[in-house]
Amino acid sequence: MFKIFNRMDNAKKFKGNGVGLSIVYRIMKRIGGNVDYESNKEGTSFILTFKKP
Repeated sequence: MFKIFNRMDNAKKFKGNGVGLSIVYRIMKRIGGNVDYESNKEGTSFILTFKKP
């Protein structure tokens, strides 16, 4: 889920390059936090957990 990926040809009409979650994941790991997600048929929620200073 958090790795850089190549976009499929049918996704060309949407903006983005496929690196957003990868960047967030790396930053969170670097500062001692965590990224998780929950999915259901309505969509996906991303949970960012920060280390308490």
